[in-house]
Amino acid sequence: MSNTLVSIIMPAYNTAPYIVEAIDSVKAQTYQNWELLITEDCSTDDTQAILRKVALTDDRIKVFYNKQNSGAAASRNYSLEKALGRYIAFLDADDLWLPGKLEQQLAFMQSNNIAMCYTSYETVEADGKYRNTVHVPSETDYTGFLKRPLTCSHTIMFDLKFVDKSLLVMPNIKRGQDGATWCQVLKSGISGYGLDCVLAKNRKHADSLSANKITAVKRAWYSLRKVEKLSLPKSAYYFVFYAFNAVKKRKRG
Repeated sequence: MSNTLVSIIMPAYNTAPYIVEAIDSVKAQTYQNWELLITEDCSTDDTQAILRKVALTDDRIKVFYNKQNSGAAASRNYSLEKALGRYIAFLDADDLWLPGKLEQQLAFMQSNNIAMCYTSYETVEADGKYRNTVHVPSETDYTGFLKRPLTCSHTIMFDLKFVDKSLLVMPNIKRGQDGATWCQVLKSGISGYGLDCVLAKNRKHADSLSANKITAVKRAWYSLRKVEKLSLPKSAYYFVFYAFNAVKKRKRG
């Protein structure tokens, strides 16, 4: 496996309780040729102070500070603009990688000439307690993604040899900007490939569970109609698949 630079994109806003653990999971990678680009979005907790200290511990960690609160999409896009690596990976500040994540995913991508890759993962509660495991499909294209949107931002990686960097610029929408971006890539004719190994942990917070299921449904419908601009019949068709797979993915155990 070639020793190619991986640029890791991380937005940060009010993540003081979790961000050190997320950064430590990057530092613990068995593959060490990476840069971590964190854009801090005017947090009101101790996130800024934590990052100023963390940035002094490793020159691969580069922290940028927004002048005003701009949202996750703008923060990711700023880090993306500064990225120097051939590979682009995404990790949110409250999620985690297992130590072999980069090494195994890079080996899989390089041996198969893969442009877009995602892995299986665990979901955990806010306190880190295991909730369930999400296994990813072996392959997806644009229509496949519409039927089964992958909550895979914390596992996804792109090879800029095959993917134009401009396709990774996220639209400035409040929620679902990551899924809309993966659609941009898939619509260009690129397929995504899944590595069915659990290599990350996705943290679920209390305010993201049952109270927000209606919000998630509304967001899915908005994405189909307003972001992807599908007709009403097509939106309804894909929404049925979305609902079925959403229930299946959230099954505990």
